[in-house]
Amino acid sequence: MDMKNEFEDSADNLNSWEKPGEISTAALDAMITQMREIEADYDAKKKIASEAAIRREKARGMVLAALQAAGKTKYFTEGLGTVYTISKYVVRVPKDIESKKLFLDYIRSLGDEFYLEKVGVNHQTLQGLYNSLKDEANSKGDASFQIPGLTAPTLQESVGFRKSK
Repeated sequence: MDMKNEFEDSADNLNSWEKPGEISTAALDAMITQMREIEADYDAKKKIASEAAIRREKARGMVLAALQAAGKTKYFTEGLGTVYTISKYVVRVPKDIESKKLFLDYIRSLGDEFYLEKVGVNHQTLQGLYNSLKDEANSKGDASFQIPGLTAPTLQESVGFRKSK
């Protein structure tokens, strides 16, 4: 049985239903079972990929150390190709407040448009900020809460799942 095709068929059938009440509980049970099987398959493959990524990085680190120990920046292996070192300087985003302030002041000195193009807020950080400010406004009875520059929030729905006990 091809679970992927069976699930896709069920999903296609869902699109053709006009009223949510037209689905049987047996069909819903089957869809949820398929969803959980697909999620379990995904989780297992994701774990394998994560473990492979760790092994890959360890192997790359060992080859880099061997190249460095041999005093080489590249090495040709017959039938495979050339492995080589890549050297580049990497800068990090400042972590402490004072360094961040200095950095952002410098970016701002390059022009307001440049500053606004480059500076951003992570969506999870924004969501957390919005939620805490909205809760604070609600506790004060302020129903007109809005953060300047942000559009009104939109409802996003998804599916969660808890195993039965």
